[in-house]
Parts: sequence; C-alpha cells; structure tokens
Amino acid sequence: MQKAFTELFCGIEISGLVPAPQREDLMCIAGGKYASFTLISNRESLIQEMINLKYQWLDGTDYEIRELIALEEFLDDTYRNRKIYVPIRKKMNR
Repeated sequence: MQKAFTELFCGIEISGLVPAPQREDLMCIAGGKYASFTLISNRESLIQEMINLKYQWLDGTDYEIRELIALEEFLDDTYRNRKIYVPIRKKMNR
C-alpha cells in the first residue's frame, strides 16, 4: 500500500475579480517539517519569539531551525493575530 504525504507548499491561484469573502486560500504544511506558534503582537516581537523558540524549545530536542524564512498565516484583519510556521530539521550528528 502506498502512503500519501505532502512535501511541498501548495496554493491555489484564482484569476479575475474575486470578492474577498468568497476567495479560498489553501496552505499545506508538511507534518514534522515545521514548528508553529501563535503570536498576537506587532511584527517586531516576531524576532524575539523566534529566539525563544530556538533557546527555550528546540535546544532541548533533536531539532533545529532549518532556515530563517518563516511562513505567516494571518488569523484576522488586524495582522497582529497570526500563526508562525518555522522550518525545522533533525540535528545532524557531529
């Protein structure tokens, strides 16, 4: 039996004039590839939260930040309430 899985960021492009309330957005996040947290704050605090993620959460695990480009999902129209997805990977044995 073949196991289904998602490896890539996916999206749907809708062309033409589409009213905002009827627009559909799709974001596929591969399981085990991202750490996520919810942030209700200004943009400047994102840097501090990324530092906290590394030192307070990831340093005690087998994972590390894979790259510094994070995905943001805005949860409301204020752009303050958002979910952050940080790419992670298993630490390499040294």
